[in-house]
Amino acid sequence: VYAILCRWCFDVELVFLCKWFRIPVSEISVNWSEIPGSKVNLLSIPNMLWELVLMSVGYRTGMWRISNST
Repeated sequence: VYAILCRWCFDVELVFLCKWFRIPVSEISVNWSEIPGSKVNLLSIPNMLWELVLMSVGYRTGMWRISNST
């Protein structure tokens, strides 16, 4: 099993695949500190939305198949 997305929404896809294969996922808290020079800005939102749509359409239509083979 491997994720197809490699950029903005790879983590969303990993959570989706974990739920598909019933792999437990836990939420933990982290200490967040801002670092100057972040690459995320308002112009990143369309890219993130595009990847969410791409992932949804890919899995729903069968263009992206989930297989547990290695």
